[in-house]
Formats: sequence, C-alpha cells, structure tokens
Amino acid sequence: VIKVEPLPEGSTDIDTLEAGWEYVRDGKIVIYGAIDPTPTVLEKTADLREFVLSLERDDLRGKNMSATFASKLDALVRQVENGATDGASAKIERDLLPKVDGVVAGGAVERDDWVTDPAAQRRVYWSLQELLVLLSIAG
Repeated sequence: VIKVEPLPEGSTDIDTLEAGWEYVRDGKIVIYGAIDPTPTVLEKTADLREFVLSLERDDLRGKNMSATFASKLDALVRQVENGATDGASAKIERDLLPKVDGVVAGGAVERDDWVTDPAAQRRVYWSLQELLVLLSIAG
C-alpha cells in the first residue's frame, strides 16, 4: 500500500493493520492519495505528437496524415486541459485507435489505418492505450 500525501479532502486513510494483509494475501498493490496524472497525460501526448510528425511519408496512408493526426492530438490536449477526461478517452477509443489498430488487432496494416509502418503503428497504438489508462485514473 502506497499513500501519496497529502490525501485529497474527503479521502479516508487505509488502515494498513486492518486491510493491508488482505491486499498482501490477494497479491494486490494499492496506490492512493494525491495522484494527478494530468501532467503525465499532457507530456505523453506531446511526445506522441512529436513522434507522429516525425514519421516519413512512406509510413503513412496519405501525405497529410501526420499533420491531421497531430491536430487530433491537439484537440485531445484541449479536452484534458479543460477537464473533459471522459471526452478525451472517447476521442482515443472512437477516433484515434481505429486509425492505428490493424497490426495489433489483426496482425497486419488495415485499409483504414493511417500509420502504415507496422513498428510505428504499434508505438502509436500502445501510446494511446497508455493515455487511456492514465485518463481512467484522472476521471
């Protein structure tokens, strides 16, 4: 059990002597307290945007795909900055992931994938999955 202080107002501290052994027995790890993943989401989104913009034309379905994808990531950042984490998650799930899921889901680049280089597609896909996890903590 890891407590990140200060505890947010209204939070209850875990009594590790009472509940701690259950977590150990069940093989669970608990992290609680002042956890705000927003700065990490913004940093990782900026890194992903930079990577997408660095892709070569041959790595993409069309000539403006990297700029368009980067623009979608910019919209995602605005949602996160405005506290719309559910909207940001929905954008990833419904808009961004379908454009980079062929290699992971089916083993090959699909016709609707924007990133056509398999290694680059995997990197973008798993970066988006990581953002989803972070956003679920923020939500």
